[in-house]
Amino acid sequence: MSDARRTIAAARRLLLVNPPVEDLTAYSLWSVPLGLMRVAAGLRGSGKEVLFLDLLDDPAMTLPPPSTRPACRVDGRHGFWKTPMSKPPELAMVPRRYNRFGATDDHIRAVTAGLPTPDAILVATGMTYWYRSVIHTAGVLRELFPAAPIIVGGTAARLIPEQFSAAGLMVETGELYPGADLNNVSDIAERYEVYPLELVSGCPFRCHYCASSFFHEKVRVNDIAAQAEALKKWSAETSKRDAVFFDDALLLDKGRYLKELLAHLEPGRFRFHVPNGLHLRELDGPLAALLRLYQFASIRFGFETISDRFDTKKERTMLAEKVTLLRAVGYRAADIGIYLLCGMPGQTVAEVEDSIAAVIASGGRPYLSEFSPVPGTPLFEGHRAESRLDFAREPLYQNNSLSSYRSPIFTPPVMKRLKDRLAALYRGQDGR
Repeated sequence: MSDARRTIAAARRLLLVNPPVEDLTAYSLWSVPLGLMRVAAGLRGSGKEVLFLDLLDDPAMTLPPPSTRPACRVDGRHGFWKTPMSKPPELAMVPRRYNRFGATDDHIRAVTAGLPTPDAILVATGMTYWYRSVIHTAGVLRELFPAAPIIVGGTAARLIPEQFSAAGLMVETGELYPGADLNNVSDIAERYEVYPLELVSGCPFRCHYCASSFFHEKVRVNDIAAQAEALKKWSAETSKRDAVFFDDALLLDKGRYLKELLAHLEPGRFRFHVPNGLHLRELDGPLAALLRLYQFASIRFGFETISDRFDTKKERTMLAEKVTLLRAVGYRAADIGIYLLCGMPGQTVAEVEDSIAAVIASGGRPYLSEFSPVPGTPLFEGHRAESRLDFAREPLYQNNSLSSYRSPIFTPPVMKRLKDRLAALYRGQDGR
């Protein structure tokens, strides 16, 4: 058992924290701190007292100027509370503003003032390039609760544990309560406008840019019937109807597990959102019709590039075939998002332009995802060899927003030209 797990086992009361982030940009595509909620559910299930603070996206958060309130869309996507801050010197070459997204230090002190003293504090981590905001938040919490050990876990803790250990934090690199029942945290789930679902944890593919296999060596199917009942209960108690899937392989086995979930639910009762790219190869006509029937609104597929050298989950010939299936059941081009990766090592501008053209010809809408190198993946070292920034030494440089500053090919002028072209395409597809 790790030191972190021994500390958790010995604690009676634990404070769980979803920290604010510091970045050039941040936006919520129906984000909910699912991993932290599972930990909370598992702790409660083992008899622990749980205090839960979402310092990034608490719907009840209100901050004074100069912080600005986020804009929200009717479909649930939204920004975060934003406070301007000094840019790290490492990012001086980027002509963009830098912000704290989520709670300020004053807000953290205010919302913790009335809390009972925790025996331990668990802080979630997300993107590797947010590591400094995690360390900063941990420092504020240490001032407030000096006797409580602080443990970090989650994505960045698993990928760059040395950064947190060097800051004097305990690190948990495993999954504490996989598949924990969220019924134990219904009071927490009720705070959010969207309900989190994950039917299948992990992915059967081993794409060279993805770290999914690091977190899940094997694909795990979670309790689907329990999630369906929890979703219905949440909706009945809150009158909310939006749900988001966190699966990396939602359509696994021709949508077998998704179909199992939907069999428990009435068509039209919920609106489903899928920010992660779905696998094109799993889509067939009946599944496309089911997505439409159950109000999967704007859907996204991972195509990445017209080349097949970076992954094995698609074939270049299937794009037009699958988009045609979606168009046949009523989806418009603007509804069918196709993610294209841009800035990968060895990639050319012509390849990206060909990929964009292929998506347009198929009848879908291309979305450029600027490449972010993930520690431990094959493309991490490949990109390091060509990068103009040492992102292995400084995780701030792993930010996808810095892709054009790392890449010798996809420079800022090149990216502006590509993005301007896509913006014009979107205006045409939207009739503007």
